[in-house]
Amino acid sequence: MKQKKEAKLEVLKRSKYSLLKNEEDLTEPQKIKLEAIKEKFPNLKKMQELKEEFRKIYETSKNRIEEPLSISEWWAKSASIFTKSCQTIRNWCGEIISYFERRTTKVGSRESTINLN
Repeated sequence: MKQKKEAKLEVLKRSKYSLLKNEEDLTEPQKIKLEAIKEKFPNLKKMQELKEEFRKIYETSKNRIEEPLSISEWWAKSASIFTKSCQTIRNWCGEIISYFERRTTKVGSRESTINLN
């Protein structure tokens, strides 16, 4: 039993970037590492897939109507796994939706103005 646990933990060693980077930006060794993690840890596999899905919403949603529907669908699938993140998204929903009107945030605009002065 202990050897099995150690073998699973070995898969997680040095896996931070394999889990955090965008999947399309992974190096070949990182891709192999990620596949091994997904194989051994079904919960991490689900979390990784949801992370990638959320990122793709931001990259592909083009308008204020499409994005909330996508986020709502993602939120329904993710609420039990990413409890705190989903609560944060709910709290900032208006600001998140506004992002898709200008593809920028008000904070970013303010910082740019301050830096110009």
